[in-house]
Amino acid sequence: MVAAGSSNAVVIFSDGTFVVASPPDVEPADLIAALLAARPFLESHHGKAYETLDQYISSDKETQRMARLENIMGAIRNNLPQIPELKDELRRFLDDKER
Repeated sequence: MVAAGSSNAVVIFSDGTFVVASPPDVEPADLIAALLAARPFLESHHGKAYETLDQYISSDKETQRMARLENIMGAIRNNLPQIPELKDELRRFLDDKER
């Protein structure tokens, strides 16, 4: 059985062992995509590993979300001195979103 991600393939053997065929410069996201594509065939053999992968994916998404928040807050802090009306505009924006 072969499951494929965007640029990788996972060759799955009947005993649940597998090998990932990928280019030498594989990106982590591509490797994860290949493992997720193989999930229906491998999870019964490697359930704990998929639980760990799910936790990693969830943690990574939260880290990315927090990084975006920090970038936005940094942009606001850096621009407040140069754009005095930014504070009022942000208040209006937030008030409109709460309605």
